[in-house]
Order: sequence, then structure tokens, then C-alpha cells
Amino acid sequence: MAHADLHATSLRGANLSRANFFMADLSYAHLEGANLADADLHQLRSIDHLAYDDKTVWPEGYTPPPSDSAPNFQSSQQC
Repeated sequence: MAHADLHATSLRGANLSRANFFMADLSYAHLEGANLADADLHQLRSIDHLAYDDKTVWPEGYTPPPSDSAPNFQSSQQC
């Protein structure tokens, strides 16, 4: 996932544990219920307007930005 353009992508429920998101764009992405345990979220290119819920699993010690529960998508991609 390094350098991936995941802008406005639905990653709901995805198992992304141990994924490397170096310089990835997660702006406007949906991560509700996604498993990001042990993912590398350092040096993201963008994480603006990220949507997630209480079922989203984050790497230990990572503090995500506030969730945008209803981001205004210009386009939507499905993975």
C-alpha cells in the first residue's frame, strides 16, 4: 500500500493488519470496521476527512484524527 492513492476508497471491514501505508493518501476513505493492527501509518501523504467507527482496530499507540462520520465524497471507489 506504500504510495497508494486510496482517496475516497471504501475499505470497510478490510483486514489491513501489517499493511505499509508509507506516503499513501487515505483522505476521504471509509475504514469502518477495518483492522489496521500493526499497520504502518507513519508518514501518510493525507488522512483528511477519514471515516471510521468504534469497530475499527488501530495500531497500538496510534491516535487517529477525529472521524468524519459523513464525508462529502466527490467520487467513490470500492476495494
